[in-house]
Amino acid sequence: MQTDLDRFDPWKLAAAGGQLQGEIPLDRMPRFGSLLASPAGPVRFTLEAGVDAQAIAFLSGYLETTVTLVCQRCLAALELPLQVPVRLGLVGDERQAENLPEEYDPLVVPVEGVVVAELAEDELILALPLVPRHSDLQHCVANGFAPPHATAEKTGPFAALATLMRESRKE
Repeated sequence: MQTDLDRFDPWKLAAAGGQLQGEIPLDRMPRFGSLLASPAGPVRFTLEAGVDAQAIAFLSGYLETTVTLVCQRCLAALELPLQVPVRLGLVGDERQAENLPEEYDPLVVPVEGVVVAELAEDELILALPLVPRHSDLQHCVANGFAPPHATAEKTGPFAALATLMRESRKE
């Protein structure tokens, strides 16, 4: 088991069948932190490396954290637990990435190695919802959000045009 948060060589780790485990403070992930209401707390990670039966070197595991976002419906804080599965096939370039089986996402490994915090940051950014909002509308109502009320008569985008056309035919 290795807990180094700095640069590591995933090829060597895969050949050895090694594992990385530990925590990364969210404040070490500036791109991810800029998407959060509060970039506080840790990201726990477990990554196992190996070589599968098809001779593909891989990193597999999960990232786990709870983040605070801004609900886009009521603009209040939204606590969102994230458990992100990671299944990466190691490749040297984009051409090799095209030949990976679908079960793997490609990880193009630079010559200088990979930084765990940067790898985790990329995966967490992809896991965030595009439009964060409370799953239960009652949370938003409690925070002052007034849902639009259904009108008795549904109107379409051309309702006003239809009214004008009916009036012009009467004339």
